[in-house]
Amino acid sequence: MFVAPIRPDDPETRRAWENYTIHTNGAFYAFFNTTSNVEGRRAYGLDIARSVDGVSWEFVGRDLCPIAGAHAGFGLLHTDGTTYYYPTCSDGSGTVHFKVYASADLLTWEHLGDDFDVRPDPRWYAERWDEICVMRDRYTDADGEWYLGYITAEVRDDVGEPSVAMLRSRDGRRWEVLAPPAVDWGELPSQHMEVTFAEKIDGRYYLCMGGRLYMDSLGYSLYVFVSDSPFGPFRPVRDAFRLCGTSTRDITWLGHTIDAPDGVLLGLWVSARQDLEIPSRGLGIGPLKRLVAENGALRLKYREQNDAAKSTEVPLSGAARWVFPAPNQRTERDRVDPTDDAIEIAAGRDGALVMMDHRFDAVAGFAIEGRLTVTEVRGRIATHQQPSAGGFFFEHASTGGGPAAGAAAGGGYAIVMETLGVTRGGTWRYADRRITDRDVYAVAGNWLVNHRSGALHGLSEFVQDDQVGPFGHASYCGVRHARPHGVRLIVRGIFAELYVDDYYVQTYCIPEEFSGRIGLLCLDGIVRLDGLRAWNVSV
Repeated sequence: MFVAPIRPDDPETRRAWENYTIHTNGAFYAFFNTTSNVEGRRAYGLDIARSVDGVSWEFVGRDLCPIAGAHAGFGLLHTDGTTYYYPTCSDGSGTVHFKVYASADLLTWEHLGDDFDVRPDPRWYAERWDEICVMRDRYTDADGEWYLGYITAEVRDDVGEPSVAMLRSRDGRRWEVLAPPAVDWGELPSQHMEVTFAEKIDGRYYLCMGGRLYMDSLGYSLYVFVSDSPFGPFRPVRDAFRLCGTSTRDITWLGHTIDAPDGVLLGLWVSARQDLEIPSRGLGIGPLKRLVAENGALRLKYREQNDAAKSTEVPLSGAARWVFPAPNQRTERDRVDPTDDAIEIAAGRDGALVMMDHRFDAVAGFAIEGRLTVTEVRGRIATHQQPSAGGFFFEHASTGGGPAAGAAAGGGYAIVMETLGVTRGGTWRYADRRITDRDVYAVAGNWLVNHRSGALHGLSEFVQDDQVGPFGHASYCGVRHARPHGVRLIVRGIFAELYVDDYYVQTYCIPEEFSGRIGLLCLDGIVRLDGLRAWNVSV
């Protein structure tokens, strides 16, 4: 999991972009476009990693099939023992097209010839033309069976809505350009996005496109459209339109589907903290996820085979320490009750933090699991109750133990799940003095919250940079009052993935100076984490 082609000792000029993963001959193969040089011109070749289980990977080919003039974008199709590679390229005049290469062993590639090149048809399309996604299920009409391809394109304004072109092929070798499928955005604003996959699941056709700076998702996000026909009209799945994505930062990117023995999977790209985003030195894919259709919408779920990454279990019993509030700041609302495999925390509006003393190795990776129950503070009348929240805290290395150890302040990154339908990520800091007058949960209705939860002392501050929910997101949004939820946290390198009840929530960036210590955070309520277990990750 979290496989990436660029090694730390690679030259600075070596970078990567685009991933496509397939399953064939009993194994997964992850293809990455990587920069190379051909006759002094920058080119993109292929790095290929192999995995039997989709968890542990080994690179079997590097700098394969470098093509001068290739873009960072391609598609794949494996059929009848042959894999076809469709790299988008520009010729000397700048005309965009994709070429067709074929391979029987994934290591040696044959260019079928320039007469197989596929260009956008100017009757319908302008210049953009990359990342063809081929639907797994062939389409049958009066002329026979066809592979249908969907490719990122700029549909002419006088032709239709953005931003996908359509093609068909009998064998994956020669492609015919078709008019664009109908896309009906309805009341939602249209945007030029990038095609990430097209799948027929449970008799319906799903088209996924990705982009950034759209509605409430300024970071890169994936959006799902559905139709009863492969030709459309594709319409937004309003209740679960955003399959995944980020609010402010580019962390996850595109994701292509994988036809695997255990069902349809998604390989979701990750790349963050790059001086140059595209191409990137940090591009990789996270743990493979199951793509499922539920009630007419697509959702991402935990793939049980990822458990194979767990190695030695980390003993956590008796290793929890109450860090915040400091002893002289605690009120009757604050308490911590630790047991061998559970922690229960009660806190007022400033929150409470309990830290595990074990120092995890984020570079190697680790996983934490348990059952999280968050209970709201409710009065005799529950009308207008405020949310309670609980979650995980990644300590910044400069904290040095927090107020309980004599330090004046501490901080790090917090991921908190609220009881009223939102999961938030952001920087959380705490101190032994007032540092804010603002309660993120009680900007309005302050007198109601005061009555239930007491006064805000301003000893902690949360600055949000990501939000999942409340509407239109396929990710699991928050938790529910007094209901136990299974939670999973998978960390490797700079990335942390959160799952609730096996539904994928989000991928986050942990602090650059992460101390290795994880905490449990409670905000205005009662948080209980039981069945707590942790493992080192080995892949």
